[in-house]
Formats: sequence, structure tokens, C-alpha cells
Amino acid sequence: MDSGPSISAAAHEIKNQLAVILQAVVYIRDVSQQDDERIKMTLGYIEEAAGKVDKIVNSVVDASRPKG
Repeated sequence: MDSGPSISAAAHEIKNQLAVILQAVVYIRDVSQQDDERIKMTLGYIEEAAGKVDKIVNSVVDASRPKG
């Protein structure tokens, strides 16, 4: 059974949502008080977590590709 297309579709949808999250981070950073360390720290955590999810998605897609 080939799960490649299903995994690719899921990866695409996850990456779309990550893009929305990261766009929201940029927006919040732009409209927030630049001197609020809590906001900067929280947005950094969100960006870091989104990056980790992106790497996981890429790994799953790579692992699902046919070998050979």
C-alpha cells in the first residue's frame, strides 16, 4: 500500500498551518511593544516550535518516499 500521496497531502496541510502561525508571529511582533521581553520570548518559543514541527514533517515525508 502506497502511503506517499496521503503523507504528502497531510504534510502540505500542516505546512500551510505553520505558515499562518508564523505570519501571526510577525504581525504580533510588529504591533506589540518592542520592549516587552515576555512577548519577545513567547514569540521566539512559537517560532522555535514551528521550526521543529517543520523538520519533523520533512523527515516524515522523506521517510515515506520510495527507496531505490
